Formats: sequence, structure tokens, C-alpha cells
Amino acid sequence: MLLEKLRYGLDSGDTYAFGISSSFVEDYNGQILAILVDQLSSRDLTTRKYANEILKRLTGQDFGFQPERFVGQQTEAIEKWRSYVDEYLDEQ
Repeated sequence: MLLEKLRYGLDSGDTYAFGISSSFVEDYNGQILAILVDQLSSRDLTTRKYANEILKRLTGQDFGFQPERFVGQQTEAIEKWRSYVDEYLDEQ
């Protein structure tokens, strides 16, 4: 259910997403990371903000994504996230 919620976007009422259990993350890490990277391109500011925050928390990485900027202005940061996740998934 959480994977589906992540796919459709996060909002301010979804603070539970920050408490994702470590076992859930271990089991679905690849899917979670891919979904969150896709959410960085959301039209919704809140979805972009939470996707970026969760990505940073789960990976310890920060590629300079600024959720308050328009998606078209974030191409470089989104591609850095996508490359990082793709490399991570290739190693799994």
C-alpha cells in the first residue's frame, strides 16, 4: 500500500512516510528509490519536497535538487538522482 501511495504522490498528511521501517526499505529499496526519483518530476511542490527529503534520508546523498523550483529547472539534479539510483540498482 505504501508503494502505491508513493507512486501517486506525497502530501503534508503523509508524514508517516518518513517512518518507513528498515525491513520494508530493505525488501523494496529498489522500487522505493525509483518511485521517489520519478516523483521529483511531479507538478506538485509538496510531492517533490517529500520525495527529495526521503531520498536524502534513505541514501545520505544530496544532488542539489530544490523542490521549490520548477521541474524544468531541475533536469540536472534529477538526472544525478536517476544515475545514482540506476548505479545502485545495478549493484544489487
